[in-house]
Amino acid sequence: MTNLNNKKLNNKKLNNKDTKQGFMFTNKPANGLIIHLDNSIAQILEKHNYPLIIQKLLSEAVISNLLLFSNSKTKGSMTLQFLNNNNNNYIRFISVRCNSKGQMRALVQYDKDKINDNSKQDILEETLKNGSLSITFQPDNNCSNKRFQSFIPVNYGSIAEAMESYFAKSVQNPTKIIIQSEIKDDLTKVSALMLQFMPNPEKSKNLDKSDNKAIFEELCILAESLLLPGHQDELINTENEDMLKKLFFNDDMKIFPQEKLSFFCGCSKSSMERAIISLGEEQALHLIAEEKAQSGNSELVATCEFCLNKYEFDEKFVKQLFKIH
Repeated sequence: MTNLNNKKLNNKKLNNKDTKQGFMFTNKPANGLIIHLDNSIAQILEKHNYPLIIQKLLSEAVISNLLLFSNSKTKGSMTLQFLNNNNNNYIRFISVRCNSKGQMRALVQYDKDKINDNSKQDILEETLKNGSLSITFQPDNNCSNKRFQSFIPVNYGSIAEAMESYFAKSVQNPTKIIIQSEIKDDLTKVSALMLQFMPNPEKSKNLDKSDNKAIFEELCILAESLLLPGHQDELINTENEDMLKKLFFNDDMKIFPQEKLSFFCGCSKSSMERAIISLGEEQALHLIAEEKAQSGNSELVATCEFCLNKYEFDEKFVKQLFKIH
C-alpha cells in the first residue's frame, strides 16, 4: 500500500496496462478505483470486425462490468447483458463476463446492415435508451452466497451512466464514473476512474450527511476535469499516482497494490459437447448431413462466438455422444 502525501510527480514509464488499482482518501468520505485495459480489450475486439462505435460501446460495457464487480467481496463471476426491449435491432445483444481472477470476455451482436464505420453515436444512444441491463452474479461453488440478478434501465443512452444511477438508487452509494478510450487501427486503450461516496463514521462524526455529500461532490467536480478539452486522454496516458496527485492535489490518500486483468474466454471441447446435446440428436445429424453435402466432410463444426475458436466433431463421435447422454 502506498501513502500519497504530497508526493512529487514522476515521469517513469507507465505500468498501467491491464490493471485495476484501488485508492482511499484519508481525509475525505470517498474511495475509488482506476482501471486500464490494453491487451485484454484488444484481444476481445480484434477477433471481430466491429465498427468503431461498436468497439467503443463494448469497451464501455466491459469496463462498467469490471467497476461494478469491484464492489463484490465474494469470489465468483459477474455477467452483464444488454436486453433490447424495442423493435429496432441496431443492437441485438451484448454479453460481458468477468470473474474474481481478473479475467474477462465480451461479445456484441448488431445489425451489420444498419451500423457501419460511418454510423453516428446517436444511433446507439437511442437504442440503449429502449433497453435494459441484466446483471447476474454467480458465486464460486465453494461460497455460501447465493446467485442474484438485477435489472438496470439505460435511461440516458449510456451504460456508464446507467451504472451511476444503479449505485445511487439501488445501492444507495453515489458514484462518479469517467471513461476514456483511444481506439485506432494499431492502438487500443480504455481507462476508467470511479469515485464512490464512502463516509468514515469516525472521521465524519462532526459532520452531518449534507456536509459529507458536499465534500464528495467537490471531488466529483475535480474528476470531471478529465472530460474537458485537452484532458480527454490524460487518464489513459498518465501513471495512476501522478493522475491522482494532479486531480486531488490537496488530499492525502492510500493507494492499494495493482491487480492484473486479462482476456480469458473459457470455452472448451466439453462446453461445445453440451451445446451439441442441447441441439438434439436429430438436428445435430441434420447439420452434419448438410456439411457432407456441401464439402464432403462428415463433421459438425462448433464455433465459440466470443473467441471464434473452432471445435470439430465427426459423425461417429456425435452419435456416440448421444448414446452416452
